[in-house]
Amino acid sequence: MIKPQGATGFMQRFSTLKRIKGVLLLSCVSACGFQGQDSADPSAVWLNIVYEEISASPELATRIGTLEGNDLIAASGQIADQSSAAHASLLARRLEYLEMLEAIDRSEMTAGELSALDSLLEAYRNYAALSAFGHGDVTVETASPYAVTHMSGAWLELPAKLRQTTRIETLADAQSYLTILSGISSALRDNQQLLKSEANAGIKPPIAVIDAALTRLDPLLAMAPEQSEYLTILRDDLEMLETRDAEVETALINQARDIYTTSILPELQSLRATLADLRSGTQIDAAAGLSAIPHGADWYGAALKLQTGYVLEDAGLAMNTALERIAQIDRNLDRVLKILEMPEGTVAERLQPLLADAERPVLSADIQLRIDLETDLSSILELMRRRLHLMFESIPATTPEVVISTASAPITDKVTDKTAREAAVSESWNALRFDDRRSLLLVEADHLIQTPGLLLPAQLYHAGYPGSALRKASERPFDVQPIDRLFENVGFDDGWAFYALDLTQEFNAYDEAPSALLGLLLLQRLQTALFYADASMHLRGWSVEETARFLTETTGYPEDQMREEALRIAAMPGRVSAAYLGRNQILALREKAEFALANEFSLAEFHAIILNSGSRPLGAVASDIDRWIASKAIARAESGTP
Repeated sequence: MIKPQGATGFMQRFSTLKRIKGVLLLSCVSACGFQGQDSADPSAVWLNIVYEEISASPELATRIGTLEGNDLIAASGQIADQSSAAHASLLARRLEYLEMLEAIDRSEMTAGELSALDSLLEAYRNYAALSAFGHGDVTVETASPYAVTHMSGAWLELPAKLRQTTRIETLADAQSYLTILSGISSALRDNQQLLKSEANAGIKPPIAVIDAALTRLDPLLAMAPEQSEYLTILRDDLEMLETRDAEVETALINQARDIYTTSILPELQSLRATLADLRSGTQIDAAAGLSAIPHGADWYGAALKLQTGYVLEDAGLAMNTALERIAQIDRNLDRVLKILEMPEGTVAERLQPLLADAERPVLSADIQLRIDLETDLSSILELMRRRLHLMFESIPATTPEVVISTASAPITDKVTDKTAREAAVSESWNALRFDDRRSLLLVEADHLIQTPGLLLPAQLYHAGYPGSALRKASERPFDVQPIDRLFENVGFDDGWAFYALDLTQEFNAYDEAPSALLGLLLLQRLQTALFYADASMHLRGWSVEETARFLTETTGYPEDQMREEALRIAAMPGRVSAAYLGRNQILALREKAEFALANEFSLAEFHAIILNSGSRPLGAVASDIDRWIASKAIARAESGTP
């Protein structure tokens, strides 16, 4: 075995290689693969995996902070292949990665290398298990059992990937972008063929999901070509060029319009016709979940494992536990409502007028008023930041800047560059989102207008401190290797943010404002109810309507919002359960460590083990905790301490 170079050696080697131009690097990766590399050398294997994955999904390059994704797309001359043959080829390559990873000698690896290796092994094993079913839109991060839904498919993913990866800094870059556009129609066609093939095999989206997809698709078909995402990406970047040439820019935009109208738009129209055909004859009130598929329960279990790290051994027990937690949360809500002098009626009956009549933030066109509101929201986070030292070894020196944004762009004058604009429009279902690249906490203006002020503190803690913002701030650069940034782990990410809400109670953050505790309890009840609804749809045959009704009655949230969640559950099984199941696994690891270490247990040290190595599969986190516990036992033995 070649002795592992460790994190420092790996980073040095990575830093050298990442300076190679994208075209040369991509051609090397495509032509050479793993040839000539010692499969026992972790750094060699990991480096190859990084660039193989980037060649398959160029947008990953921007995630790990290396080569511009657009360079790699331009080098390949096309968008990632969407055909069934390409999916099979990618699966075969990843199985090859898995075989090489399993062959690595672990005996001389550092703790950081072991953590990275465990993360990769779990990610690829989970992906392989779910891909073995042979259908759906499956990645190493998330999955849908269907090739196309209202949330997934090439028709949605390609514009999003282009928006994320494209960086047009010269007119030559713009010409390369046109080459990329020329490959869009082929990718759309291949993806639609997958949809048809799966439908012929009896696997097609539920009618409610098809209707939701048509509802999103129809406005795209009706809009003028100039308004399409494919053209606005080009136009926005051209407007930001330092050197402008109006005549050339007009010609480029005209070429893009021609590509869109002659090749991309016809494929979108064809997709609509296919979806309409699939819709015909389907029962409207039919089961929306995986119970309609013969192997649905197994697919759901594999999807949960991929996205949350959770092994569903006893679904009935897990669902009953969720109902018991909802009942406990309701008892806590009852106590808070009595403190607020609302003792009569059910929890839902008392919450409805309270939330309807509660004061909401006021927004106007006055920039200063918006800045004042942003300052007030930031001050809530700052107060929490000052308490973090009680449970964390190190804390951020500053609080993220809160920026209120509209659906299209930030509405203050604080953020004007393209990167921040993009961050403001992504993940529209998530009204509060931390942008770690800019250290900004983005809050949607529409959400503020509709949200009672007493609910905002818990939402800020969830997205800010001690939630998502602290998770990102706690990553240590030398502990988080490039390979660790390849894949997102929603069970870890969402689970930590939900677990962080438990910490706010341990911080006594609501003692001076009991009404703010309502925000915490409502978030906890929502996430728990989402897991129960997720499992009920996919294991018990609930329809979208039944699922939406349960969520509305249980959470007290608006019916239209809960129907959107029900549709998301139908399209992305297991995804909404990430927060609840991830939080439970982190709590279980904490209880395990507390029991094993007794008086030696340090909550701050536990949090450091969880956070410092960054986002990773929760199975890998469990291995890190086991190594930490074992290291304590070794230290006791060496010191002679009983």
